[in-house]
Amino acid sequence: MKKAILYLHGKGGSACEVEQYAKNCPDFYLHGVDYQGSLPWLVQEQIVSDYRILRREYDSVILLANSIGAYFAMHTLSLIHISEPTRP
Repeated sequence: MKKAILYLHGKGGSACEVEQYAKNCPDFYLHGVDYQGSLPWLVQEQIVSDYRILRREYDSVILLANSIGAYFAMHTLSLIHISEPTRP
């Protein structure tokens, strides 16, 4: 199964922060969204676009967000069906 992590950074952060999870998530493709702006409607299109690209290429996409990135994720992806991970 191909798995990816979509990472949304907090205020003042960067998409490169996703690399800090590489050691703990070796089976995942890591993708940080390099959004610009501080208002949900300014970053919405880029977040949705990146999410949809990953969903086409990977069987599972996990959302990982920090601070304002979590708010952007809730606002932006609220109308998109995101399934919960299955437990072993």
